[in-house]
Amino acid sequence: MVIAACVGALASGGPILAATVVDYAWNADHVDGRDAVAASAPTDARAGKLVATNSNGRLPSDIIAKAPDSALLNGRTLAEVLAQARKGLPKYVRTVVVGPVGTDLENGAALRDAVAAIDTAKGAYLVRLEPGTYDVGSSTLVLPTGVNLEGAGREATKIVRAGGDSVDTAAVIDAGALELRSVGVESTAGPGKYAVGVVATSNPLRLTNVGITATGGVESVGVNGLQGSWLRFDQSNIEARDASTANTGIRAQSDMILLRDTDVHVDTCSADSGFAIDFDRAGSGGFIKDAWLSACATGTRRAVRFSGTVLYIFDSLVEAAPLAVESTDSFGVIKVFSSILERGTVGTVDCAGTYDWSFRALDADCVRT
Repeated sequence: MVIAACVGALASGGPILAATVVDYAWNADHVDGRDAVAASAPTDARAGKLVATNSNGRLPSDIIAKAPDSALLNGRTLAEVLAQARKGLPKYVRTVVVGPVGTDLENGAALRDAVAAIDTAKGAYLVRLEPGTYDVGSSTLVLPTGVNLEGAGREATKIVRAGGDSVDTAAVIDAGALELRSVGVESTAGPGKYAVGVVATSNPLRLTNVGITATGGVESVGVNGLQGSWLRFDQSNIEARDASTANTGIRAQSDMILLRDTDVHVDTCSADSGFAIDFDRAGSGGFIKDAWLSACATGTRRAVRFSGTVLYIFDSLVEAAPLAVESTDSFGVIKVFSSILERGTVGTVDCAGTYDWSFRALDADCVRT
């Protein structure tokens, strides 16, 4: 009866409704006008048709004749892709990278080996040190002329060594014509030994963002500039402390010293003498700007002791009691401009725009007015 009613309804709807229903019924196995076949249909029956998933919701395993290799990218293996990428990267030619390999002593040995393998006949080299501590052992690390050394920061990268038997042989680093950058240097000496951070030979040496500490022993010296050397310091910090006889931040027989934005301190007062800078070279000279120089000792102590032609000090804080600066050469002079000078002076010292700790002006002879 229901079927008869439906047929009657279709008939009463006229030929248009009947044709529409028949058309939909005719295309029941089409999607967007395309034939659809079951997942079990053979491959020739699937050609140009939509394929349904099976009862597990999956397409037939042979739906694709050959799937792309998932280990390939654009037809290349991972090794081939990486090799192609590396071709566009800069290659180190004369830069040697050294990183930690184990203990501090093992790290120091790796650094020594890397420096020893450099052929300086090929030109200048850069040794780049990763963060870590590098203990160079019982002898000085010698950096030949033309080999620069750069760390990851003076607190992150440190080169250390125990003290030696004399000021000339105790250095952590023996530097030729080079630049040290972004590295810390520490020398610690026991009784009867000497602590020296860096010794500079007769070639120019530049230290940029370097921290040097020499501690203990008979004598401590931050930087020992030998006769004929040129020294330049930028944005660095140098300390000498806790020796029994003498603490000296920078000892120089150099032809020239240039010091900018650098602090030099002798903090402990237990030694017989203490000098932030002890500069002794006939005919020499130098410029100091934006520095903080201080010294302390039980006996002789000077922030600056100078024996040379002329030394200029600009925009700096210079302190030691009872004498801050001393010019020991009868033909030499120290000229202090726009600085704080505490306390007195000896020898030929000229002041301009300079004050003491209490901001009381000093006259041209560096005497409080």
